[in-house]
Amino acid sequence: MASEQLTQIMSFLSGGAILLVMQYYLTSYSREKGKNLATKEDIEAITDKIESVKGEHAKQFENYKLKLWQEQQAHLWAREESKLKIETFKKSVTDVAKVINLVKRYQMLISERELALAAAGITKDEENGTAYKMYWDKHQEYMEQAHSAYADFREITAEMSGLFALFSIYFNFELANSLTTIVRLAYSEVEMKMSRAKFSELLKNEYEKSSSLETAREVVGVYYDGICAQSPLPTESQRFFDLLKMYVHSESGGAPAREETRSS
Repeated sequence: MASEQLTQIMSFLSGGAILLVMQYYLTSYSREKGKNLATKEDIEAITDKIESVKGEHAKQFENYKLKLWQEQQAHLWAREESKLKIETFKKSVTDVAKVINLVKRYQMLISERELALAAAGITKDEENGTAYKMYWDKHQEYMEQAHSAYADFREITAEMSGLFALFSIYFNFELANSLTTIVRLAYSEVEMKMSRAKFSELLKNEYEKSSSLETAREVVGVYYDGICAQSPLPTESQRFFDLLKMYVHSESGGAPAREETRSS
């Protein structure tokens, strides 16, 4: 009996010990699982935070790239605009100079053409066939050259009309208005300043004085040049160049150029 009781007591104690061990391990496992669960949630939160920060940084980076691109485009446009202005300046200066020279050349050719025609008329009346042919050929030659010069003149003034549009956009009104005035004056200056009858009359009068057609032609030519020299075109052209210089100085932050006073 005693032996059976001892065996039951030992079995009870063993069972209790096993229960205690199981309870300990179950408690430890529950705690560890709870810790693991908390750690997983923390990792997910941290991961979400990292992804949020990454997304914000990516957005900021895209905005930075867009701003940088816009600044680059603005810089490129400013550089192209500056280049266009410089080219427009050069073109305007060149075209104005060409117009002035073409007007002078055209008027010179007109006077030579009309004087040659008038001289041909005089030699025809004198029945001087050789001289008549020479002056008539000169008349034809000068007429062709005058037509060519006038075609060049029309081409340049057409280009200047295109320049006026650029001046209206990029430069001040005074410059654009001066350019328009130059074109308008240029067209008035290519008109013949004397009638054909007046050329003939003056040449006959001078021929009677000198008895030399070449001398008479030179005198009447100088007279006609004097009429053409009364043109306001050179004055307006000089004004245009002065305005250009003032504009360049004001754009570059400098003061308008002053003429140096010469010591007497």
